[in-house]
Amino acid sequence: FGQFVNVQTCDYCGGTGEIITSPCKSCGGDGRVTIEKNIKVKIPGGVVEGNYIGLQGEGNIGPHGGPRGDIAVFIKEQPHDIFERHDDDILLEVPISFAQAALSTNIKIPTLNGKTELKIPAGTQSGKFFRLKNKGIKHLRRAGRGDQIVRVVIWTPTKLDKKAKELFEQLAILESISPPKPTKSFFRKLKDSLGV
Repeated sequence: FGQFVNVQTCDYCGGTGEIITSPCKSCGGDGRVTIEKNIKVKIPGGVVEGNYIGLQGEGNIGPHGGPRGDIAVFIKEQPHDIFERHDDDILLEVPISFAQAALSTNIKIPTLNGKTELKIPAGTQSGKFFRLKNKGIKHLRRAGRGDQIVRVVIWTPTKLDKKAKELFEQLAILESISPPKPTKSFFRKLKDSLGV
């Protein structure tokens, strides 16, 4: 009623047509040995976690002299000590004093390429954002960079000496520096300044 033919690879030669009677002690007749080596990889600016870089011909050599495979290098980002990444923008939080916020000042802040000067205008509120153009991370596969966003937070001293305490007590009685009464518009402005 018909014939059935079963074709399979030879268990002895693995389809090579040759049988190694005295296999090498190092490779066991496979023609390959396991080694480790370091490879330099150029990481382009703007890569994000999950991107990968393919290295052609740098993988394992094929059995019995076959061609080499490739290596896929997957990118994993380490968190920075002071900067927080948001796409190609970076966020930096900077504490300032009451006096700096009220009177205006210039402060030096770190960027990815060294320090730069930031002007704090008089009357700056805690949580205000300042944007520094082109101070962020390089865009991947296109020109330009992201921005650096600086969020200022007014630092409240936890310990005051006698003279500082007296000065704060004098400031506290001045009506001109009293905080505004809470209203709906006040809370809306506060939420806007905090990005909530």
